[in-house]
Amino acid sequence: MDFQSYATRELAAVAEKLADTAKKQLEASTAQLTANFDSTINRLRTEHSQLVNENERLTAENAALRWEKQEMVESAKSDGRRPLIDRLTTVFERIGNSKTVNETLIAAGYGLAGDFNRVAVFAGENRLAQFGADTPMLEPNSQSAVVISVVVSGEPVGTILAADAARPDEGGARLADILRRHAVLALERLTSELKSVGELRAYAQMLLDEVEYVFNADTTANLTGSERRKRLTENLRCARQIYAQRATVEGPAAASVLDEVLSQLLDKKGDTQFGRELAEVATAPV
Repeated sequence: MDFQSYATRELAAVAEKLADTAKKQLEASTAQLTANFDSTINRLRTEHSQLVNENERLTAENAALRWEKQEMVESAKSDGRRPLIDRLTTVFERIGNSKTVNETLIAAGYGLAGDFNRVAVFAGENRLAQFGADTPMLEPNSQSAVVISVVVSGEPVGTILAADAARPDEGGARLADILRRHAVLALERLTSELKSVGELRAYAQMLLDEVEYVFNADTTANLTGSERRKRLTENLRCARQIYAQRATVEGPAAASVLDEVLSQLLDKKGDTQFGRELAEVATAPV
């Protein structure tokens, strides 16, 4: 056997061995990705089911509380307490529009300012606000204060202290209870919305991980640049379509989550071949 034949045979054997190794690595990566995909999908389905049940409960509680709020407004009308009606309208709107725990607590505390001469709002040990008289300052251990604890899903998130009732009847105490329950309901809904956004973020990340995986597989398979970008464009379009279908029931805020995750991915991998080509197809006219 001459050297050329020997070299050809050895090179063919090495190429076959490398191809076999690459195939095994690809199969292992595919199996791992499939397992991760299935695990993520199952977790997201469970979380989504829990969120649906939680939203149904919150909707029922909101209906009951809405009736009680209306009853209080009607009572205030009959008592000629126009300032209370105006304040309640503003307070309930502020609580409903609050985007953070602190905003919600402050809005609820403000709602008591007309029925108590001093109202203080705390998140943990942090004093957020005091309404009414500035002195003496209300403290968590003030004995004369009415303590309203705001507890969400078993976790205390804040305390509202009210002292020096402006009226002799128990209207202030009843108002405090309604505002507390309204704040709790708003915070539970806010928590549910945040969980939903987190779920959608994980779903969007999973879709983009799949896009990256296929791109890497195409690169390993030595597809030409134009073929690879064509497939990348189609896979990104498909990911957007799948995400849009999933996010439809979540409201307008969910629509931007995929783009946010995509932007973060481009920032993270902008100096890689995948990042550069993804940026090209992501910004190309549809």
